[in-house]
Amino acid sequence: MVGTVQVFQNVVESTQASHRKNAVHLLKAATSNTFEQEFLKCLYLVLQATKQVTQAQKVIKFLGVFMELQKKQSIPQIQEFLNVQVVEKLLMGIEASNKTVRQRSCQLLSVWIEHMDEMDGDLFEQIKNGLLGRLLDKDTSTRQYSVMGLCLLIDGAEPEEQEEINEHLLETLRRDTSADVRKSVVANIDFNEHTMPSILERVRDVDKQVRSTLFQKLAVVADWSQIESEQAVAVLVSGLSDRDPNVKTQAESLVMKWFAEDNQFIQFVGGVDLRKHSDSMFKIANVFFKQHPQFSLSHDDIDWYQLSAEGGWLIYAFIAYCSSSMDEDRIEALVPNLSFWVTLLDYYKTMVGQETTEFVVLNLLKSIRYLNLSDETGRQRLFTCLRQYLVETNAPTANLNEIVDTVKMLSINTEDFLRVVLETNCSILSNVPEEDELLQSLAHIKILEIVKHVLEVNDHTFDSCPVVFDIIEQHVFPLVSYSRAGVRRAALECLAMYALTDSIFGSENLQMFVQCAHSDKNSLIMLSLQFFSDWILQHSLSSLGDHQLFLIDFFGSCLENSDEKILALAVEALSKMFLWGRITDTNLLMALLVLYFHPGTLSMTKVRQCLVYFFSSFPRASYNNQKLIQDIFCDALIQIVDIYSDLAGGGTTLLKIGTQMAEWTNIDILIKKQQDLVPITKLHTQLAMTLMQNAVHESLTFRKLVCQMLAKLDIDINAFTIEALLGHLKKLKKLTGDDTVCRNAIDKFMLKLQDFQEAQEKESQLHQLTTGVATLGLVEPAPNDYREQESESDQE
Repeated sequence: MVGTVQVFQNVVESTQASHRKNAVHLLKAATSNTFEQEFLKCLYLVLQATKQVTQAQKVIKFLGVFMELQKKQSIPQIQEFLNVQVVEKLLMGIEASNKTVRQRSCQLLSVWIEHMDEMDGDLFEQIKNGLLGRLLDKDTSTRQYSVMGLCLLIDGAEPEEQEEINEHLLETLRRDTSADVRKSVVANIDFNEHTMPSILERVRDVDKQVRSTLFQKLAVVADWSQIESEQAVAVLVSGLSDRDPNVKTQAESLVMKWFAEDNQFIQFVGGVDLRKHSDSMFKIANVFFKQHPQFSLSHDDIDWYQLSAEGGWLIYAFIAYCSSSMDEDRIEALVPNLSFWVTLLDYYKTMVGQETTEFVVLNLLKSIRYLNLSDETGRQRLFTCLRQYLVETNAPTANLNEIVDTVKMLSINTEDFLRVVLETNCSILSNVPEEDELLQSLAHIKILEIVKHVLEVNDHTFDSCPVVFDIIEQHVFPLVSYSRAGVRRAALECLAMYALTDSIFGSENLQMFVQCAHSDKNSLIMLSLQFFSDWILQHSLSSLGDHQLFLIDFFGSCLENSDEKILALAVEALSKMFLWGRITDTNLLMALLVLYFHPGTLSMTKVRQCLVYFFSSFPRASYNNQKLIQDIFCDALIQIVDIYSDLAGGGTTLLKIGTQMAEWTNIDILIKKQQDLVPITKLHTQLAMTLMQNAVHESLTFRKLVCQMLAKLDIDINAFTIEALLGHLKKLKKLTGDDTVCRNAIDKFMLKLQDFQEAQEKESQLHQLTTGVATLGLVEPAPNDYREQESESDQE
C-alpha cells in the first residue's frame, strides 16, 4: 500500500490525469494509523507555499478530487477527520499573520465547502464568520478566495443567512478596489432578484475583465424576460458600445443567446418604451439583423393602416439597416414605390393628436431618407404632403424637426430650402383667424420651433442667403415684444442662435441680451448666460465693448445663484472660457476654486463633475494658468479656511485642500510641450513667501495650515531666497505661541534652510581656497589651457 506522503509526492511529480488514481491510493492509505498526522503535515506544506510554487496549485486540485471521491465512499472516520479537524486547522489558518497562509487557507476552505455534504450550525457559523472577516483582508488573493468560499456556502444556508452573506458580497462588489475580487463576485454570486441590480451595475465597471465576466454570466444564468426591459436595454447598449472588443463580442453573443428566434426579439421590442429608448434599441436591432440574415419584412404581411408603435419602429429600423448594408432589394420588397409612402403619411395625418399615431408618423418620416427618391412624381407628392403637414397639423416638435430635415434634403439648394420655410410660415399664419389670440400664439410657437430647427441645422451656407434675414425680420423679431411670455422666450432663443451666426446682427443687438441678464426670471438669465458664453467663445470678451465689466459681474452673480441649473451652466461656461483663454479674471477663477472645495456642492453632481474636469486640465495646460492660480492662492485659501473652521475634522480636510492647491502650482505637472517654456524660478518659492506674509495677519487656523504646508512646497532654495524665507519664518514663529504643531513644522523647515546655508558657505570657502592656491601656481592648468598651448605649437 502506498503511504500518504508518497501519494502527495506522486501528485507533485505526475500530471493532472493521474489525480483520480492518486485519490484512490490516498483513500486506501487513510486506514493506516499515521494517516491523519501525515495528511496534516502535507497540508501545512501547501499552506506555506507561495504563488511561485506551481506544484501547490496541482495539489489543491488533487485534494478536490480526493474530497469528491471520499464523499461517494462515505467512510465516517475519514469524513469526521476531514470535515471537522481539517476544517478547524484551516479556520485557524485564515487568522494567521502570514498572508500566504491566509490565502491558501481560504482557497482550501473553498474546496472543502464545495465537497462537504452537510455541516452543523456551529461549524457553518464559524466558517461564515471567518470568511466574512477575510473580505476586508489587505491581500487581494485572500479576499478573492473568501468570495469564492462564501458563494459556495450560500447554497446550503437558511434564507436569513443567505441574505446576510449576499449583503456582504454586494458591498464588496461596490467597494473593493481590486478588479480580480469584483470579477470573482460577479462570476460566483447567485443571480436573483436581490442581487441582480448590483450585478448589472458592473456593466460600467472600470475594468474590462469584470465587464466581460458579467456578459458571460448573463449568457448562462439569465434570460431577457427575467430583467426589466429598461435595464436589459441599458446593459446591451453599454456592452455593444464598449471600447474593448472582447466585451463588445460578449455583448453580441448575449444578443444572439437572448434572441435566438425572431419572435423573441419582436416580443422584446414590444415590451420596451420605444419613445424613450428608440436610439438605444436601434443599436440592438442592427446587431440582431446582422445575426439573423434570414429575418425579413414583407409588404403583404403588414397591415399598413393599423400600425402599432413597435410595428412602425421595427419597419424604420429594418429599412435603415438594409440601407446601411446596401440591400436595396429587401427595401423594394417592403416599399414598392414612394407614392405608397406618401399615401401612408396622408392617412395617418388625419389622426394626429394620438400619441401612438404620432410616434408611427415619426418613424415613417425617418424612413424617407433611406427610400428610393428617384421617382419624380413621388418626390413632388412627398414635398406637397410635408408642407401640408407643417401647415395643417399641430405635430410634436420631434415630427416638425424631422419634416424640416426631409424638406432640406429634398430642396435644390439652401436658398430654395429657406424660401420654402418662409412660404410655409406665412401659410401657417394665414390659416389662423387674427381675432383668435390663442390660435395665433400656437401658430407663432410652431413657426418659432421651425425657425429654431432651421438655425440648428445651419451648415454655414445661410450667411450668404438673404432669405434667412427675411425669416428673422418677419417671423421672429416682431415676437420679442409679444404679449405671451412663452412666445417671447422662444423668439429670444431664435434671435440668440441667429446672432451667433451673424456677428454684425449680434453686435447691434447685444443690449437685448443684457436686458435679459437684468431679468429676475431664471429662464431669461439662463438664456443670456448661454448667449454671452457662446459669443465670447466664438469671438472674444473685448468684442463686447462697454458691456465687458457688466458681464464679469453677471458671471460672478450666476456663480452665487441659488438655482442649481444656473450655477451648473455658469460653471460649465466659465470652465470653457478659462480653458480656451477667452477670460482671465482672477475673481471668477477664485469663485470656481472655492466652489470646488465648498462642502455645499458635494450633492451637485453636474457642478462637481465639471469642476473636477476643469481643475484636472487647467493647471496642466500652461504656465500662465498656474500663475493665475498662484495670484488667487492666498485669498482663496483664506476663504476656504473660514468655511471649514466650524466643521468637525476641518484641520485634516484643510491640509488636504492646501496640498491639492499647491499641486496645481507645481511646474512638474505641466504637459511636456509647456515645460520647455517655463522659467527657472519655481512658483512655490514666491507662494511660500506670500503665504507667510499673510499668515502674520490671519487666524491661528490659517497660520497652522501655512506651517504644515511649507514642507509640501517645492521651493527653489538659493542664496537670493534663503534670507527672505528665514526672515518670514522668524516672524511667523513669534506668533505661533505654544502651538506645538506650528513650532515643530517651522523648526523643521528652518533646519532645512540652515543646512543648505551651511553647505553653501562651505562651498564658498572651498572655492576661495582653490582660487588662492591656483594663484600661487600650485594647481595644474585647466584642460582649456592645454588646448590653447597645443594650438599655438601647431601654428609654429
